[in-house]
Amino acid sequence: MKNAQTDLLFKGYAIIPSFLDEDFTHKLKESMSRSYDVCRNIQIKNGIDAATDGTVHHLVASGDGVYLDLIDRLCQSNIFKFIQNYFGGNHIINSYGGVINIPSGRSYVTNMHRDIRFFSGMTLPQIMVLSIC
Repeated sequence: MKNAQTDLLFKGYAIIPSFLDEDFTHKLKESMSRSYDVCRNIQIKNGIDAATDGTVHHLVASGDGVYLDLIDRLCQSNIFKFIQNYFGGNHIINSYGGVINIPSGRSYVTNMHRDIRFFSGMTLPQIMVLSIC
């Protein structure tokens, strides 16, 4: 994790090997697919589907326990300690969503972007954790 700390500090990102086993990763993929169907219908209904293809927001609210299991596994992992060290203490999960990379889809999340609602100059009040399944 030492290299990850250095990378995060100097590059702004770090790549950390997965701590999830193949069976759990498969469960996440299945759950994400079901959650996406629900989320996509809401996006279409609300007229916000033009640039959100593949995005799944508010996974914990889906009621699928696999997402809480992921948080439990994260809290037991070295990644949790890494994040705790980064912030110098406890932290809050600000958002919990997913992305399904759809080759034909165009989603805003596939473009590097900064959520301006949370930008605070050069300080880094947030860290984003991405899991690629």
